[in-house]
Amino acid sequence: MNQNTGRRLLTQQEIDSLVQNGCTAADWKQIQVTEPFYSGRIIKTHFSGKISLGLLSGVVRRTPGVEIPCGIYHASLHNCRVGFNTLIRNVSDIIANMDIEDHVVINDVRSITTHGTTTFGSGTGVAVVNENGGRAFPIYEGLSAQVAYLLSMYRHQPRLLNKLQEMIFEHVRRSQSDCGFIGTGANIQHCGVLKNVKIGPAAILEGVSRLENGTVVSCPEDPTRVGVNVIAKDFIFAEGSDISDAGMLTRCFAGQGVRLGKGFSAVDSVFFANSHFEQGEACSVFAGPFTVSHHKSTLLIAGLYSFYNAGSGTNQSNHMYKLGPVYQGIFERGCKTGSESYLLWPARIGAFTTVIGKHSKKMDLSDLPFSCLVQRHEKSQIFPGLNLTNIGLVRNEKKWLARDVRKAPDILDFVNPAILTPYTAQKMVAGIKLLSELMQKHPGSDSVLYSGIHIPAPGWAVELYQLALDKFYGQVLACRIQALFDSKQQHFATETPTDRFSSLKQYLRRKVDLGLSRWVDVAGLLTPADALSLLLEDIQASRLDSLDEIQTRFEALHTNYAEYEWAWVLNQLEAIQGKSLLEWSKADFKTILEKGARADEKLTVLVIEDAAKEFVFGSQIGYGIDGPAEAAADDFEKVCGTLQNNPTVKMLTESLEAKKAQLAEIVEKFFA
Repeated sequence: MNQNTGRRLLTQQEIDSLVQNGCTAADWKQIQVTEPFYSGRIIKTHFSGKISLGLLSGVVRRTPGVEIPCGIYHASLHNCRVGFNTLIRNVSDIIANMDIEDHVVINDVRSITTHGTTTFGSGTGVAVVNENGGRAFPIYEGLSAQVAYLLSMYRHQPRLLNKLQEMIFEHVRRSQSDCGFIGTGANIQHCGVLKNVKIGPAAILEGVSRLENGTVVSCPEDPTRVGVNVIAKDFIFAEGSDISDAGMLTRCFAGQGVRLGKGFSAVDSVFFANSHFEQGEACSVFAGPFTVSHHKSTLLIAGLYSFYNAGSGTNQSNHMYKLGPVYQGIFERGCKTGSESYLLWPARIGAFTTVIGKHSKKMDLSDLPFSCLVQRHEKSQIFPGLNLTNIGLVRNEKKWLARDVRKAPDILDFVNPAILTPYTAQKMVAGIKLLSELMQKHPGSDSVLYSGIHIPAPGWAVELYQLALDKFYGQVLACRIQALFDSKQQHFATETPTDRFSSLKQYLRRKVDLGLSRWVDVAGLLTPADALSLLLEDIQASRLDSLDEIQTRFEALHTNYAEYEWAWVLNQLEAIQGKSLLEWSKADFKTILEKGARADEKLTVLVIEDAAKEFVFGSQIGYGIDGPAEAAADDFEKVCGTLQNNPTVKMLTESLEAKKAQLAEIVEKFFA
C-alpha cells in the first residue's frame, strides 16, 4: 500500500460530523485524511482497519447534465487507501485491502477484496496446445506472443526454458502483494464479486459477474473493458482488450486489442494481438495474432493458430481414447476452415490453406502452402497453390493492416501480416520439389498421392508456385532498387550510366549474413532461424538478464525484417543466376524484373477471374425478390456493386499499373 504522505488523523469535530452522517468505524484513530477534509462527502459508510482518504472534492459526470459529487456513500471499507477525487457508492458487501488511486469511480458493486498474498494471476500455468500440460507455461503481465511461443513450442531446449522461467518467476515475485490495486481513472460499475484483482488505469468494468485472481492491464491511451456477466478466474487481460457479454474464462491470457465475448468460453488458452472470439469454445488454444472465430458451434482445441479464420462448426479432435489427449494440431499462418470442417489431430496445415469438409488422416502439409484441402467422395484431396488465385487472399492482407486496433504506448506482439515472404517462399520451393518428385514417380498421371491424400493436377500447382516465386523475387528487387534510388538520388544523379549501374550493385550487396536459409514464424513475427538462434543462445548464456531485454531483441528482429528478406531473396537469385550479384549484367537485372512483372500480371488476371465468379448470374439468386427477371441484376448491382468498381479489384488493377510504371522508371534509370 502506498505511503500516506501529508495525511492526518480526524479531529473530534470531524468524527462527530461523520457519525451524524450515519458513518461508523471500528477505530476512528485508524483513519487518516487529507486537508481540507469534507465530512459531508462521506455518508453511511463503515470503516475498519487502516484507512487513508484523499481529497474528496469535484464531481463525476455520469451522463450529460447528471453530476454526482465525489465521495463515499453507502459503503464499507477495510484496510483501504483512497486517492483524490474518487467516487465510491452503493457497495453492498465490502471493499477490503485495496489501494485505490485518483479519479476512480466505484458504483453499485457487491465486493472488491484481496485475501492474503496474491500475484493477481501472474504465474498461473496455462496448458496450451497440449491438454495434458506438456506445454504449460506461466502467464504474466507484459507477456508477448513471441515469448509465449518460445515457452510453449521450444520444449526441446530445456536450458532455454529454465532461463525464461527464472526471469518470469522473478517478475511474478515482484508483483505479489497482500493489497489489491485500482488505477487512476478506472470506472467500476454494477459489478458482482471482484476478488484478488489488480485493475489498471482507465479500465472500464461494467456489469461484471465475477473476477478472481487476475490483472486487468489498462492505460488511458487504450483502456481495457470488461463487460456484462463476464466470469474470469486466473487471468490476465492486456491493454485495449475487450472481454464482454457473458464471456467465461479460466486460466487465460488476452493480449492487446483482443476481443472475447457473446458467450465465448475458454480454458487454458492464450489470445494475442487483435484476435477476436465470440460464441464458441476454446480449450488449450494458442491463438496468435488475428485469430478469429465468431460462431456458436465452433470448438478449437489443442492447436496453434495465427491469422486464422474459423468457419461455423469448425472442430478438431485430439485423442483416440488411449493415452488421453496427447495430440496437437498446427494451422500455419493465414489458414481458414469452412463450415462444419473437421480435422483429426495430429495435423499440420500449410500457410494460407483453406480446409473444407472432414479429414481423418494424420497429415503434414506444411510444404504445400496456399492450398485448398477438400473432402470429395469421403476422401481428402488437396489442390496446392490454388489460393494464390483467390481474391480473398489479397483482401486479407489489407484487412489485417486496417484491423490492428492496438493503441498502447508499448506494443507487446510483433506482427508481420505479409503474405509473400521468405517464410512462405521457402515453403513453395519445398512444395515444387515435393510435387516434382511425385510426378517423376507417376509420369503422365493427372493425380498423385501424398500421405494418403490425393493431389489432382500437380503440374498446375508447380506452375502457380513458380509464378508466385517469380513475382516475389521481382517485387523485392524492384522495391529495393526504388528505395535505394529515393535515398541516394543526389548521388546517382551525378554519375554516368555505367558508374550508376556499378554503384547500384554495390548498394545492393547484402548487409547481413543472416537469413540466407530457413525462416520461422514466431507467432506472427517472421525472422530467419539463425537470427532467432542467436537470441536463444544469448538467453541461455545469461547475456540477457530480463524479459524487457528479450522484448527489445524481438523488436530488433522485427525491425530488421527488410534486410533479412533481401539477404534471403538475393541468395536465391544468385543461385538461380549461377553467379554473384557483382557479376550480374543489366540484362540479368531486366530478366528478373520483367519475369516478376509477367508473373504478377498472370496471377492478377487469375485473381480477377476468381473475383468475377462473385458477379455471375448464379450469384444473383434471391436478388430483385419481387421484380421481373431483369430486376435481379439491377438489385445485385445496387447491393454488391460491379466487378469494375469493387474496391479490392480496383486496388489490384491500380497496383499492377503502378508497378508497371515503377518497372519502366527503374529500367530507364539503371538498365537502359
